[in-house]
Amino acid sequence: MKICIHFDSFKDYSNIRYGQNILNLLTSYGFKIEKYNDCEPINKLFFIDNFEKIWKDFDKKYGNTFLFKGNFPLNFKGMISWSKNLQQNNNTTCGINLWLNVNKNYPINNIIDFSDELFFISEAVYGYISNEIYDPMYGVTNIKQLEKCKYPDYVKRRAGRYEVSSDGTKSYHIKGGVYNGIKDLMWINYFASSYINEDDFTLLENNNIIKNGVKFRITEKHDDEILCEPEFLEKLKRKIGIQWFWQNPKECELKTPNFDKSEITQ
Repeated sequence: MKICIHFDSFKDYSNIRYGQNILNLLTSYGFKIEKYNDCEPINKLFFIDNFEKIWKDFDKKYGNTFLFKGNFPLNFKGMISWSKNLQQNNNTTCGINLWLNVNKNYPINNIIDFSDELFFISEAVYGYISNEIYDPMYGVTNIKQLEKCKYPDYVKRRAGRYEVSSDGTKSYHIKGGVYNGIKDLMWINYFASSYINEDDFTLLENNNIIKNGVKFRITEKHDDEILCEPEFLEKLKRKIGIQWFWQNPKECELKTPNFDKSEITQ
């Protein structure tokens, strides 16, 4: 099963401080990067002693993407992307994504603890941990699992799945984001002060206060079917404030926090 970690931020990750902190965190949890690149295929050999030079080489005028992968302690793939020198009205975000192939014996709490720390050192404004089948970053890719799901239409809608009829190929269009409504509630959700300081952003009863914000865990297990039960999730979103989430159909004006974008704008 794939576990997905996603964080949005407005920080200039080309700064070696961010890169080094993320590398140190990965290393402290046993993740060993084996290959990297700025695009697919990820085929350049990674040597930790050359990391500072590698990171500086990725520093382009308007941003870049650092792709990486490894096989220890589990098969994983990651992406760190950043933009900079943008205009103030640009709605681009920076971010971190990790996709982990987790077997049933791997301690899931390690992933949660790792994500808590990553949320802090990345200075993200929002993020989540999700299971592949329920994750809109993936779209609906595992059709066999989807067929077993109790609410397949809801999962498809949340993933923004559609088929291109002209040539019969399948495509994905991801709906939502920090600028046009958060995609949805996931297994574990992270919100920074930019959200929780808003008067009409309501914290749920079982929030956990963590470094740099709050964490809300919906279920004990990442593959609980209730994670795609429409009525359950809609009820939780309305408690928080439906105005902060992507709506289909739209029922009220969306709200966006006043993000600090000073690191990536001119």
